[in-house]
Amino acid sequence: MSISFRFPCELFNEIHPFQQDNLKRTANGSRVREVCVGLVHVVGGCDRRFCGMNGYPQITNWQAIPDSSFAAYEIVVVAVPKTPYVRFDLNDYSVPHEYVQRKLTVMADSEWVRIMDGLKEVAKHKRCFEKKRQIESTEHVANLVAEKKKAKKGSGMSLLFSTAPSAKSMFNMAAERGYPIGSLTSKLLSLLDLYGAVEIEEAIKEVVNSGACHCSDVTQVLERRRRQKGLLSPIGVQLPDDKRLRDFVVLPHSLASYDNLSGESN
Repeated sequence: MSISFRFPCELFNEIHPFQQDNLKRTANGSRVREVCVGLVHVVGGCDRRFCGMNGYPQITNWQAIPDSSFAAYEIVVVAVPKTPYVRFDLNDYSVPHEYVQRKLTVMADSEWVRIMDGLKEVAKHKRCFEKKRQIESTEHVANLVAEKKKAKKGSGMSLLFSTAPSAKSMFNMAAERGYPIGSLTSKLLSLLDLYGAVEIEEAIKEVVNSGACHCSDVTQVLERRRRQKGLLSPIGVQLPDDKRLRDFVVLPHSLASYDNLSGESN
């Protein structure tokens, strides 16, 4: 229900001056009131009776005030850099890692910071009114660590393929025969560190041509070539079997602090 009305005095002032002169000539302004009443527009259950002085309309039906206040947000379009954080109000808020190098929308009020991808909410944080803070979600960090571990496994195989192209054929044969690819990858990477890219490529090529795909065969070929050249046995660096070293992941952080250091030096 909506109500709209205007006082007769306002309507009288908007009448053309020529018409105002004619209305003023009427006795006691009765004609003015009659005309203004006709111009009052009331919609939706308003009582059009006039009460007492000044001829103000009497309204008997009012619209109820809503229980909740109207939601108001500060909306900012932000670009996610290579690190999964968005900068808003001098603070960095984490987002899922799959949204890096994309544009998102920040909707913030006095309590929450919501990060949207169109109509989809991708992150929600308690708003921080301090400066240069990094607000993270444990879920975002855990997913990033898991993705880093997957990338680490894939990067080892990619390193083998780039340094020893014959390793692709060896991995295809191992997959067809049901051999564990992860174990083969780690052993070949260890041999790569000990003997180098040239020797590992020649050894893998010889093993593949013989129809084998075991890492032990590659080791035998490498040792035979070493003895033929009269070289000493290579010794690898043994790191302790510490979970902190094995599962160590470096999380990316904002580089804005370096900009502040350069500004202070200037």
